[in-house]
Amino acid sequence: MLNYMTCAATLSHLRTLCSPIGQKGTQVKPKLAHNTQWGKICSFPTLLGQACGLVKNLALIVNVTLSSLVFPINELLEYEPIVEAKNQRLLKKKKDIDAFYDKELVNAKLRPEEATSNAYTHYKIHPSLILGAYASIIPFPDHNQNAIVTIACYDGYHQGSSVVMNQSSMD
Repeated sequence: MLNYMTCAATLSHLRTLCSPIGQKGTQVKPKLAHNTQWGKICSFPTLLGQACGLVKNLALIVNVTLSSLVFPINELLEYEPIVEAKNQRLLKKKKDIDAFYDKELVNAKLRPEEATSNAYTHYKIHPSLILGAYASIIPFPDHNQNAIVTIACYDGYHQGSSVVMNQSSMD
């Protein structure tokens, strides 16, 4: 059931990841944060007790997309070779190869200058974007102790109202 008491609670609830491991297990490894999760998973656990570390939140910068199906790509790679040649001549026509680009199944740059953009050289990411919905609204989380930020994240689940994330309630 969706938690919609506050805007922050709804955002946090929609970005929750649950591990399929039971809470009564004594394994420690699934509860620890892996170094490849940095910037994708919020580094502050928000549950106390045995479920600590098993329920994690996505960082604010993470965007989950479901824009393309995997089935056509897998079918294409499994059953149909992309390039066939006989007597040093391509058997596929140029229009068949262009169809892959039009459907965005294959997209490659052959020269490095095609892959670069002149508009931007790098992006600066605000530090609050690598945190979850509750940890990002805590003022200066990098200057507080880890335990204080964790408790503040957990207390966010029990707030009755939030004026930080819900600007429409200020009217």
